[in-house]
Amino acid sequence: MNRIHFMILRISLAVMLLITSLSLQAQPKPKRDKSKDRVVVPQNRPKRVTVTQAKKHVKPSSSSRITKKRTVVSSRKTQNSKKRNVGIRRLRMRREATFLTVDNSDSPIRTVPHDFGYIELNVNTDGSQWNVHNECFWLRVFRDLQKSTIRIFFDNNTSNYMRAGWFDVYSDNDTVRVHIIQKEW
Repeated sequence: MNRIHFMILRISLAVMLLITSLSLQAQPKPKRDKSKDRVVVPQNRPKRVTVTQAKKHVKPSSSSRITKKRTVVSSRKTQNSKKRNVGIRRLRMRREATFLTVDNSDSPIRTVPHDFGYIELNVNTDGSQWNVHNECFWLRVFRDLQKSTIRIFFDNNTSNYMRAGWFDVYSDNDTVRVHIIQKEW
């Protein structure tokens, strides 16, 4: 028993010495290279116009005296017109859909066989984008924006009853619910 005890002590001492020697030889963590850090570039601010520069841009009125108030009013007008133009551009960019159909129907119903497979449906809309959501557990719906199609994969129906599921296709403010009925086994 003494020999085994001494062997275990020697092995543990050797392991501890090995661990301490390895930890002493470990290199410190290298410092981060700060030369590649991003430098904050100030944004271009609008140029400040002095009163003398503003006098050059203001059209002469019936009175020969040009006031500082008049230049401020004209700059407010240009700012408001810029804001209005930005709003018009946003309105033009965001068009709402006027129609949305799936396989030329507003509420399509498709019947599929009991074994697994897939079907493809065409999506027609004038909206900017369309999406699919709320599919049931036995359907997997994939959309192809290039072809404007939806590919619907369905699992085997192993029960003695037909099952039905649905999902929604939406574009902006229009929504079409597509019903899928799978036949029984």
